[in-house]
Amino acid sequence: MHFQRVFVTLACAGFVLLPPGAGKESPGFCRKVIEFLHAEKNLQEIEIPKEIEGVASVPLFVTLRKGIRTRGCAGSFQPFSSSLSKELTRFAVAAAVQDRRFRPVTAKELKDLSITVAFLGDLISVSSLSHFNPLVHGLLLRKGGAEGVVLPGEAKTVSYAVRLACANAGVSDASGASFFLFPCILFSDTPSSE
Repeated sequence: MHFQRVFVTLACAGFVLLPPGAGKESPGFCRKVIEFLHAEKNLQEIEIPKEIEGVASVPLFVTLRKGIRTRGCAGSFQPFSSSLSKELTRFAVAAAVQDRRFRPVTAKELKDLSITVAFLGDLISVSSLSHFNPLVHGLLLRKGGAEGVVLPGEAKTVSYAVRLACANAGVSDASGASFFLFPCILFSDTPSSE
């Protein structure tokens, strides 16, 4: 059993409201999903924490990191299922083994990874990034049918956030791109090896 430390970042108005405890329990639930996946257990048999059970799904991203290095990330601005537990399961699995930018996370390294769940607010279209703070806001870049997302804190400067969004979208530059900012609430746990 590992100690769970929770960090919360509230970006700006328009964020998703969650029932008490649902956000705090989400990273640990994602960790349990990945443990079940690696143990080849039936994901349907995972015990859902009471704080998450019966909660409607919301837009979210699940990010796995080793130190400051991302090991996997997956999510959506539109929920795919009706329940939060199903949405967390979908994106925990996708972040761990389906993010094509990274090799799949192994069972052995899971203990060294932190898990962050970002609950997203509404997208706000912007014509300029002059008020964008990459430590506070999320950024979505859309260009030619491709999308690149940067969550709060993944970049320290606006220019690096734009370069990272371009890389995540698979486009060479941001010329002609549309930009959207979004608020989000982040919940993280620490690696179990700490």
